[in-house]
Amino acid sequence: MKSKKNITILISFFICLFLYLYSKTLPIPVANTSLFQGNEFRIAHRCGKSILPENTLYACKEIYNNNLADILEMDVHLTKDSHLVVIHDATVDRTTNGKGKVSDFTYDEIRNLDAGYNFTIDTKTFPYRNKGIQILELEEFLKALPYANYYIELKVKDLLAAEILVKLIEKYTMQKKVFIGSVSDSVNE
Repeated sequence: MKSKKNITILISFFICLFLYLYSKTLPIPVANTSLFQGNEFRIAHRCGKSILPENTLYACKEIYNNNLADILEMDVHLTKDSHLVVIHDATVDRTTNGKGKVSDFTYDEIRNLDAGYNFTIDTKTFPYRNKGIQILELEEFLKALPYANYYIELKVKDLLAAEILVKLIEKYTMQKKVFIGSVSDSVNE
């Protein structure tokens, strides 16, 4: 009896897994098409992280100007002096020539790092080093690409970050162009 129950659970698990994986290959239907044209869309995860230096204005401009995606997905953190900057990780180690937590840098300090430094496709060449690619404030993205659609994920559990994000969306009248995600339930409220 117990064996039959385990087999049923196992089969159910595999059916659910199959359906989940299969759904990932299908176009994503959009319930609210007022934000986007049509009922399907393409998302540039971290602004094209596999083809360009991730979460950079340079990458977002390339993706947007070449119509490679309908939505620019990006992540934001707060600097020590409360600037909302676009970067995925809590540290600058993986993507730049610097070391340390984003929250330990001032905006001027973090902006001086090379955000293209560690980007490579072949693990041998680093074509974006010393090209002036920076970690920038989210506001720079909204100013430079006002017609783009955004999915912005707050990576910090800090209500100040949410407040800054909301003020920026209102300042640039982006209420119908921005989706917001958060790692914290309290920020989502």
